[in-house]
Amino acid sequence: MCKRTPKIDRRIDRALNRLNAGADQRGSIARLQQRVDKVKAAGHSEIATYLQDRLTFRKSLVTTLQQRQKDLNDVRTWCKDNHEGAG
Repeated sequence: MCKRTPKIDRRIDRALNRLNAGADQRGSIARLQQRVDKVKAAGHSEIATYLQDRLTFRKSLVTTLQQRQKDLNDVRTWCKDNHEGAG
């Protein structure tokens, strides 16, 4: 596990950066919010409901990833204290 922490950390950072990016970034919360607003304005309630559910999930994903980042810091500390798990 200790050898994998840098790779996992990069993946979490990349995902959080994408989710928190602006409306011009594919996969961001802002872009999906923009789509929801556009569909609601056009009066497509079924599509708006579907996209709103995706938006809710994406927002909860940020919280989950932030928690995993904290947990990964604990693992990194354990690895440092235990000689990278060799033992």
